Amino acid sequence: MSDTPGFRFRDGKLYAFSANDVIILEAWPGLKALRKEGDNKWYEFEPRFRVVKPYRPKKAKKQPQLELGLGEMPVISSIAEQRRRAFDGFRFALPKQVAAATEKFQSRQWGLLKLLQNVETSIELARNNPALFFALANFRASHGKSATSEDLAKTVCLRQREIAEWLGFPGTESTAKTLSKIPPESVSLEILLPLRGALNDPAVSKTFSHLPVLNAGVISIVLIESARAAVTPAFLTEVAAIPAEKYRASFVEMLTHTLTMLRQVKPNAGPPKIQSLARLRAMHDEVSTEFLRNQALVIQQAKLPPPPLCGTQNYRSHSHR
Repeated sequence: MSDTPGFRFRDGKLYAFSANDVIILEAWPGLKALRKEGDNKWYEFEPRFRVVKPYRPKKAKKQPQLELGLGEMPVISSIAEQRRRAFDGFRFALPKQVAAATEKFQSRQWGLLKLLQNVETSIELARNNPALFFALANFRASHGKSATSEDLAKTVCLRQREIAEWLGFPGTESTAKTLSKIPPESVSLEILLPLRGALNDPAVSKTFSHLPVLNAGVISIVLIESARAAVTPAFLTEVAAIPAEKYRASFVEMLTHTLTMLRQVKPNAGPPKIQSLARLRAMHDEVSTEFLRNQALVIQQAKLPPPPLCGTQNYRSHSHR
């Protein structure tokens, strides 16, 4: 196997080469991840990066032929193409239902594959409550300690509210239902860890209960008390319907920025009730304009301190020329 930088899939193993790093991912049923850095020894690790993606057949592009009729020119695949083919090979080496159950998660899929391998019945949890499935599979990362395969197998058989409680969430039907609303694309430790404590707040739970979907955008807004108080259920429902908000919470940045400027421009005003994204955009522009105008006035009215050093005779004479 060449150590040229790139990606290969061969004999059930995915190889990834870089200048100082080699990674080998052994596909199903081995599921072993090995890494070697420089001249150091091989060691086993748990990949955090995404290893399973939905398969999308690439449309073949017709290559120009030589004028002499010698056939098509060979195409040297790019690193991106090597990567795509290698990870497609890894995906097809998995059982179809395992690949389907893990492909939409954006990170830490290795723990998901391990749980599906060790506890076959966990695939039902993956389908019915992706967030609980992800939290259970990544127990060590979220709790700082390992759980045995026996513990995980017993836990998978519990009711969803009991699984939630075992993972540190409130052990209620409401919690289980809330977690089931989170699509796999939005599930991450960065979302689940703060959510675990926030669901003890009745205001947070009540807000979530009225929404059909809880994507990353909605959760990020609701977890910030000032942001939650400034928007209506209609606003959150609109954010929940935006596909891109499943992957990245972008409107929360605009919302918090607007509220920060609003507190400085109108310190005595109460929180607004923003009913739509269109209104948020308009308010952001309005408040930004007023905020920048106020900042300009402050700079104009500011009295500059006297210079720290007195001018010399030469400096004064030059300044009056």
